[in-house]
Amino acid sequence: MFAQIVSTKRADGRTYRYMHIVESYREGKSVKKRRIASLGNIDAYSEQEIQQFIRTLESLLQHRTSGSI
Repeated sequence: MFAQIVSTKRADGRTYRYMHIVESYREGKSVKKRRIASLGNIDAYSEQEIQQFIRTLESLLQHRTSGSI
């Protein structure tokens, strides 16, 4: 699992950025992505705050998949 930032441009020209938790999985011979959770609009946060949040989230996800929590 990993964090993914998705940009959406609306018809009025405004662009919004959202953060999702995504997992990769294999279906036959192709690799696909599945959204696990949407963490909402991140436009109110600075780039530094977003990067810190991603690092924290990735650390938590690593502990979860390794069984440490």
